[in-house]
Amino acid sequence: MAIKCPKCQFDNPEDTHFCGKCATPLEPSEDIPVTETLETPKEKLTRGTTFAGRYEIIEELGKGGMGRVYRVEDTKLKQEVALKLIRPEIAKDKKTIERFRNELKLARNIRHKNVCGMFDLGETEGAHFITMEYVRGEDLKSFIHRSGQLAVGTAVRIAKQVCEGLSEAHKLGVVHRDLKSNNIMIDKEGNVRIMDFGIARSLEAKGITGTGVMIGTPEYISPEQVEGKETDQRTDIYSLGVILYEMVTGMVPFEGDTPLSVAYKHKHETPHDPRKINTQIPEGLNSLILRCLEKDKEKRYQSAGEIHSELTNIEKGFPTTERFIIEKKPKTVKVGKINFRNFILYGGVITLVIILVLGGIDLLTGGKTVRKWLSFELGPSRKGLAIFPLTVIEGDSYDQAFSDGLVEVVSTKLTQLESFKGLLWVIPTHEVRTAGITSPSEAKQELGIDLVVTGNMRRIDNIIRLSLNLIDANTLLQIGSPLVITDPITNLYTWQEDIFIKLLQMLDIKHQPQMNLIWATGETALPDAYEFYLKGLGFIKEHEKLDKLDKAIGFFERAVEIDPQYALARSGLGKAFWLKYKLTKNSDWFDEAKTNFKLAIQNDERLVPGYISLGMIYRDTGRYEAAISEFQRALQIEPRSYHAYLELGLTYEQVERFVEAEETYKKAIKLRPNYSKIYSYLGYFYYINGRLHEAEKMFSQAMELAPGYINSYYNLGAIYFLRKQYELAEAVLKKSIIIKPNATAYSNLGTIYFYQRRYGNAVDMFEKAVNLEENDYMIWGNLADAYRFTPGYKEKAQDTYEHAIELAKKELSKKSEDAILLSRLASYYAVIKDVENALAKIIKARNLAPNNVPVIMNSIGVFELIGKRDQAIKALLEYIQKSGSMEEIIRDPDLAGLRADPRYQQIIKK
Repeated sequence: MAIKCPKCQFDNPEDTHFCGKCATPLEPSEDIPVTETLETPKEKLTRGTTFAGRYEIIEELGKGGMGRVYRVEDTKLKQEVALKLIRPEIAKDKKTIERFRNELKLARNIRHKNVCGMFDLGETEGAHFITMEYVRGEDLKSFIHRSGQLAVGTAVRIAKQVCEGLSEAHKLGVVHRDLKSNNIMIDKEGNVRIMDFGIARSLEAKGITGTGVMIGTPEYISPEQVEGKETDQRTDIYSLGVILYEMVTGMVPFEGDTPLSVAYKHKHETPHDPRKINTQIPEGLNSLILRCLEKDKEKRYQSAGEIHSELTNIEKGFPTTERFIIEKKPKTVKVGKINFRNFILYGGVITLVIILVLGGIDLLTGGKTVRKWLSFELGPSRKGLAIFPLTVIEGDSYDQAFSDGLVEVVSTKLTQLESFKGLLWVIPTHEVRTAGITSPSEAKQELGIDLVVTGNMRRIDNIIRLSLNLIDANTLLQIGSPLVITDPITNLYTWQEDIFIKLLQMLDIKHQPQMNLIWATGETALPDAYEFYLKGLGFIKEHEKLDKLDKAIGFFERAVEIDPQYALARSGLGKAFWLKYKLTKNSDWFDEAKTNFKLAIQNDERLVPGYISLGMIYRDTGRYEAAISEFQRALQIEPRSYHAYLELGLTYEQVERFVEAEETYKKAIKLRPNYSKIYSYLGYFYYINGRLHEAEKMFSQAMELAPGYINSYYNLGAIYFLRKQYELAEAVLKKSIIIKPNATAYSNLGTIYFYQRRYGNAVDMFEKAVNLEENDYMIWGNLADAYRFTPGYKEKAQDTYEHAIELAKKELSKKSEDAILLSRLASYYAVIKDVENALAKIIKARNLAPNNVPVIMNSIGVFELIGKRDQAIKALLEYIQKSGSMEEIIRDPDLAGLRADPRYQQIIKK
């Protein structure tokens, strides 16, 4: 038998406790024991009638254990109020009515913006009723039900307001005792009101509750209420913990088939860790929730004010326009270091492994006012969007892979909308994951974005429920209503398009018919093939694990077996085989990769990611002209492909077509002027070519756009050092440490001190660095240099160099063509007088990158240390021709002999 919702009239299964559409509490069937199992009055007040001579009924709002609640107009005061009609069987007990009256006298004294005002207890013709303030809005239970889970910032903001209301009530000696998300209202401005103060205690009178019936709602009840013990303000604190848990996870900590089974769990079971359900919950908030839910009330927070203070401290970790915040170092690839001994630089030549990276879209129009940075114009309202991985609720690894794949497709499709010019750009899910970003605040600080899409997915048999939320990364508040879709998996393909369209609606972007071409590019119409493709995408994210990679290959192969023309699945298979080749060095997998990418393009000639991936394969195997050709084809199809320009610029750089490389990077920036990392690419390019002033501008711009992206601080510090601006270099590096203690900043500070001959200070910094990053060969090499020049530490230098060499060799096994790594390794061999290895490594490095300024600088030191002064002088001349900094030559203590050579003096005079 279905239960009809009294609020929205939706038909629900008979064993449902809350409406499946609006989450209103439902009256259960008679054979299920629930809280306050008392009969409902048979007579209902109908719309338009006047009750008690003054209250005109507007609508019924709902019903609960005490009776029905109506929205009414008080015709005497000419205002709307809420009227709760008390059930006759409760009202007939005079002691209970008197208790109500006394409790309401106390509750009426609570005058606070976060507490719903209680007015009076009235009686007419034997019927008793309570009047209270009417709050126009939505109860928190319904809000959570629609959202699935709330953004952390929204949950904290709501909880703080609840704490303020509770603090005021507790100060007056009023304890709620039935605090739950149903009786917390949120008005249209986002203000919170707690309802029903002073009611629950009144029901504790003898005779009102039957045997085995508890006061309080089972899902929110405290352990002491379960036992019938004395309650105080800490009872409300426990219930607040349940509400916080519910807000950030989308579920209450304990559920069961009966109220008694739920109550038993509150008394005896430990709740699941909220962060295992929602990884975006900060650790501090996670601990706060679990402390509120302590079984022993002595171990809980003792006051709502104490919780409010903790929430305020947690909120300080959220971003503001005046504070740098970061909690985790981004997972970026080190590509070398500045061309003196110890400084580490990030940017530029990053190896991208057949992944569609760093896309973006321009969809919105408008925004006439701009500001100009160098030659690039930046719109003031241009918004960045990051798509986060979904939280999978109660799923297995295959559900997780399916979810990851689905979100990857959605984000990648959005990045391909860049041909629609506007004011929105998108960072796809895998870019967020690769950067190690887990919260909107990190995304704001490290990526410079303004909007984040988060959500969760739950799969039950063949039904999938997807909930997506749009979060303002500046305030951490939720924007608008969530997108919730529940559908069988057989409808998945059409469901995907529905997701795109509704996401555009959430972003207030008009859907255009031309976008349909992007939805359809490379796709299949066969649901099974599509599901296998999504799972393949999900498993490929762990491509460093061979077993996960093989699972991805298996799913992609099943997809193309079902639909041999499925271009995206072919492209996915090509990527998986290429990654397997990179892991195993088995050339068979390289051939398979190339074949599948070519088949993908044959199946759909407009598949831009296919051309880009094929170009990356060609570049990584030395076929540079073929790579350039593939990137250019991609740009012919999609002239606004940021990713294609980026890969083309990197390729031009590798073949030393520097003018074309610079212009290509600038084109990428014009497509993504708000994205900080592209400025680092161009800044590194300028640095490599000795154009330090321009490099400084690029790194400064990157830092302004994303103040939490600490790599920009390293790079800017390096440039300041090269320009002898030591105080600025030191200040910017220390600023990065304030944001987050990190090995690179300590190492670079050590380098500053090293070249100022403050060797003891340099040792301190390098030792701090290796404690944070124990597998970084460059930092160990830096520490060895400092030991070598510091009295009392020289005996440690040899062992430290040897350790650096072993770490560098491990790195070289993965990057055998890395010229800078080879030149660094050569310098270590030179210091310990292993002339053969030093010479072999520096010659290979010079052959791989004959015009690379850092490699040339390292070669000067290597030749000098192994006694080949003529080669050192020759390398010095090349270094000067390439605009290398003479400050590095002057500062390097290993080049003292070279500087004394008459030939050096002649070079200086010239």
